[in-house]
Amino acid sequence: MNKLTEWWINYERLAGEELEAVNKKCPYDERREDKKTWACYEDMLRSMVPLGHTLKNHQLYVEKSATDFINYLFDKHVDEDTLLITSVVEHDAVKAAIKRIDREEKDHVILHYYNGIDSLNLSQVKEALMKKTYKKAFVYIIGTQITTGEITPQRFYEKLFTFLKSKGLEVTTVIDDVHGLFLVPRDYTMFDYVLSTAHALIRRWDMGLMWSKTEETFGEKYWNWLWIYIGALKLILNRQVKLSYFSQIMKEEFIEYINKPYIKLLPDSVPHIFSLQIDCPPRLAYSQTFYEKCKDKEVRLESGDYNKSENFYIRLRGSQYMTFPEMAEDAIKLVHQLLDRIKLFMEDNE
Repeated sequence: MNKLTEWWINYERLAGEELEAVNKKCPYDERREDKKTWACYEDMLRSMVPLGHTLKNHQLYVEKSATDFINYLFDKHVDEDTLLITSVVEHDAVKAAIKRIDREEKDHVILHYYNGIDSLNLSQVKEALMKKTYKKAFVYIIGTQITTGEITPQRFYEKLFTFLKSKGLEVTTVIDDVHGLFLVPRDYTMFDYVLSTAHALIRRWDMGLMWSKTEETFGEKYWNWLWIYIGALKLILNRQVKLSYFSQIMKEEFIEYINKPYIKLLPDSVPHIFSLQIDCPPRLAYSQTFYEKCKDKEVRLESGDYNKSENFYIRLRGSQYMTFPEMAEDAIKLVHQLLDRIKLFMEDNE
């Protein structure tokens, strides 16, 4: 571990009561607040969001898991007259919801990021509308990718929504902004729903959040959990400078590997997520035992299919090593071990 990484771990390091606060779990108790207090909580959260005023026409609902909101929205808005539009990089809970309602292939456009979302290319959507007439479109596209940290451009959403409405479709729009809501500037006025989850920044806190423009029949209001979460969230967001340094610090830590042809540093990632694309089959790079060791230290190794994929991703998130600073050194060592193994394997097989 180099000196820059050591400095980052200790820079504005959480300790004592502050560290305890960001490690709390959601209590799920039954205490409720009145409407006026809840409205204050909503305003507090909006004030913590870049361009939070664009959520002024949305109201907040919470649940024990964002997965519950995902299932609710798919059940509410997707029927036989609906064209479903998602992307290849959605969360596993979204993929499970799509499978549950049997829409993995039927009336479903799955947009690619490269040569699609990143280039504002709507050809897949146009082709689907040429094949069949729909009354509605349900768009669920992630804002900041969980694996790579890449950002869906605002202009892509604008272009897609405008095109769908020009075809006379009733359009429902959802942005899953788990890793962008409090850190990536975004105009939310165009979205009917904005989803997030508390554990993206407060790791042990399991709570889904849904901002909705309409009154909903699902989701809770007035729980006092929100006040405790806001206090912990402030501690992380008050250290946004530290978060903004994370990816560059990790780049310096692993620079000797990044210039290899089989290792790609993703250029469009947010600064609080460090992600490497590894062009090596995961089954040859690491065992399931090593995978579990990494998982225990908040190092994510992600592949489509461990036994069949030809590449995978290594992902680290800055907020997790602010919450668990004692894990950071071991996490860095594990990534070095993995990259050394990949280097040895790839160069022996050139």
